Amino acid sequence: MKGNFYPDITVDNDLIGQAFDGNNLLAVYDALLGKELTNGQNILGFVAIGEKFAGELSQLSDDELAKAALAKVDELFDGKGSENYIKHIVQNWATEPYALGTY
Repeated sequence: MKGNFYPDITVDNDLIGQAFDGNNLLAVYDALLGKELTNGQNILGFVAIGEKFAGELSQLSDDELAKAALAKVDELFDGKGSENYIKHIVQNWATEPYALGTY
């Protein structure tokens, strides 16, 4: 990301929703939180867990998954994801033969 337009962590569920829907989580977070870097680098992490958030995403190709994640970031942050996008790396845990998902 070109700029840091996001807080340390943002979840799609509010705390009440998370309490009742504990197996589903979508989080966008500052992947460099606590790191002391001098180059101004920004990395935004995106994690989807559970059928509600990851079910459909887990069936997408890496490019489709990146586009869907960026669309969600845009939804959460008023289009600032696309405005600040540089490149992405996809790690789809659903396709890893020894993990088969995040949890």
